[in-house]
Amino acid sequence: MVTVSHFRPKQHNIVLQLPGLSRETHMGDEASLMKIWDLLITEDMLNVMIMWTNVKIRKKRNKYKDAPYVQDVDLVEMNAFIGFLVYIDTFKSTHEDFRSVFASDYTGRGIFPCLMAKNRFAFLLSCLRFDSLDIREH
Repeated sequence: MVTVSHFRPKQHNIVLQLPGLSRETHMGDEASLMKIWDLLITEDMLNVMIMWTNVKIRKKRNKYKDAPYVQDVDLVEMNAFIGFLVYIDTFKSTHEDFRSVFASDYTGRGIFPCLMAKNRFAFLLSCLRFDSLDIREH
């Protein structure tokens, strides 16, 4: 027979606040999606990602002959790309082969090809960088 002993939880294990945005976020009465997005991913963070991703794109560009999807990424597209990754996670597709979610034979997710071309998505995913490998401490 298993007995359950009663114990008092440690103070640091007691949750006193409900999950969600705190009042300190200064969102005002109307918390728009863009305000929330800007709290999660700042423009400074995006600019660093854009800079190092474009460095990687320029290094890889010579391997692709006349491919329309090897141009540099800008702020609007980087926001869309990160949002697309969040959207993929929402659909619990993170462990699927990306080609399957772009499938056009009604087995894929119909919205994904509308958001970004499959080749561009794959290329950006392979080039996405947050820093330089040359200056990173190993």
